[in-house]
Amino acid sequence: DPRFVQTSLETKISRIIATPLVSVDQPSMEPLMELAEKVVPLDPVTWDVTVRAGVRFSDGTPLTARDVAYTFESTLDPATHANTYRAFHERISTLEVLDERTVRFHLNEPFATFVTDLDFGILSEAADRAGKPFVGAGPYRLVSHKPGKIVLERNDFFAGPAPRLKRLIFETLIDANARLLVLVGGSADAMLDDLRLDLVARVAERPRVKVETGPSAILTYLMM
Repeated sequence: DPRFVQTSLETKISRIIATPLVSVDQPSMEPLMELAEKVVPLDPVTWDVTVRAGVRFSDGTPLTARDVAYTFESTLDPATHANTYRAFHERISTLEVLDERTVRFHLNEPFATFVTDLDFGILSEAADRAGKPFVGAGPYRLVSHKPGKIVLERNDFFAGPAPRLKRLIFETLIDANARLLVLVGGSADAMLDDLRLDLVARVAERPRVKVETGPSAILTYLMM
């Protein structure tokens, strides 16, 4: 659930279950319209977001402006105890649902990063109120979530290109050596940002291992 993620890995998994209105998942870091068809400023503190037509959640129900408003309003509700409560509370004052596809955001003050702040997965209001497992409109749907293991399956209602893989299984292995062994041994298919730099070249020599790198917006530093 995007309201309760804590780590970057949890965020990555959340995003493939619940597509955001806008994403910055590209090398240029420029906002890319996802569920949003357009984001239009009316004045420095008022923005209208139009949701793409025909989008459905993984349970087949339509995604509307009401679901967008509910996602942000529930995050702004102190009773939800969302991890992003403080950040959104400082930025967003209220939301209005103008019609089936349009949500109006009222900000507390002008905020330069508002468009990229919309990189936040949208939830199904009906499913969340009914206490059902996390339902989004991403390429995969949640099948099960147990300590140490998350199982996802392809979302047949996904509005974009169908994912190549039918099922994804994420498992948590506490020991770093164990993680590396299952990767090079063939019991796992991928490991993300979890390999010591001094081992990259050696692991890349393994016949079944392919190392992929790319630019990152993450800043890592050592403070003395």
